[in-house]
Amino acid sequence: MFRHFAVLAVFLPFVLPSAVLAHSFTHGDIRVMHPWAAVAAAGKSSPVYMTLTNSGIEPDRLVAVEAKAAGRVEIQKAKKGSGATSYETIAAVELGAKKTVAMQPGGLRILLIDLKEPLRHEYTLPMTLVFERAGRVEIQAVIQKSAAEGHTH
Repeated sequence: MFRHFAVLAVFLPFVLPSAVLAHSFTHGDIRVMHPWAAVAAAGKSSPVYMTLTNSGIEPDRLVAVEAKAAGRVEIQKAKKGSGATSYETIAAVELGAKKTVAMQPGGLRILLIDLKEPLRHEYTLPMTLVFERAGRVEIQAVIQKSAAEGHTH
């Protein structure tokens, strides 16, 4: 039995960092999983990504996002065209009953514009997601260098 604990002690340090990044927030029927933002300098913009799940029987909509660290926040959707991806601002993200929506690079995102302070690697960023039905959901987005930095669903 001691050998099993010795093996666990050797591998545990490699498991914990990814477990720390696997964070989620729940408010009523809404669950926000793995919110993260990209490293960025003050005055610049940074995308924010996450997965939203509505476990309720009624649809909901993400209608606004608040972040004190940004001068302005937009919800955006990718538009593919002529080899380049551009983004357009949208009024809301539809979140159907018993549905999940992934906000990820090349698709839906939240864009923090005119950052008031730099977003530093491995820090967290407080944000408020505002849903039409569920109301306000307070979250903490982890600041990462890239999507490949250990955030999995």
